[in-house]
Amino acid sequence: MEISWAQIAQIVIAIVALYGAVISTYNLVIARSEGKRKIKVQLSYGYFIAGASVVTYPTYSDLSTHLIVGIVNIGFRPVTVKQLHFTLPKHNEKLMVRRPQSHVELPHEFTEGEACTFWIELGDIVGGIYSLGYEKPMKLAISALDTTENITKSNSIEFNVNQLVERFKEIEHT
Repeated sequence: MEISWAQIAQIVIAIVALYGAVISTYNLVIARSEGKRKIKVQLSYGYFIAGASVVTYPTYSDLSTHLIVGIVNIGFRPVTVKQLHFTLPKHNEKLMVRRPQSHVELPHEFTEGEACTFWIELGDIVGGIYSLGYEKPMKLAISALDTTENITKSNSIEFNVNQLVERFKEIEHT
């Protein structure tokens, strides 16, 4: 079987057209992602050591005194976070974090690549959740609400309300 130059030209044109389509699609995806606002929210237990350094744990430790919230802008545009809240299991109840402690205040604009840590006293959250009638262990996550009304949820951590309530009672009695 013999292939003519015309057939070879058609094959080359088809390959070049396919290559162009792939490159165009790639460029479109990149252009769209560059225009998006995107943050990452991380939740953990932790405590402070000398020099205002924070030690974090993915699970509860007897040393834990705070919930630590890390937020980083992983997108290419600024994102202004205006509020943090916990979403609780019953009826999607929200427990607002009024004034998380940090070196910045909410609302705060996160520029490209900017990261910030917020800390919330564990006793405040335990008391708030316990007062709403929660006693059983649960998965707890925190969400960040930005000014465009997008909600970004963190990872979940194990949160044993009764264990924490007992711990704080022990601390009060010592």
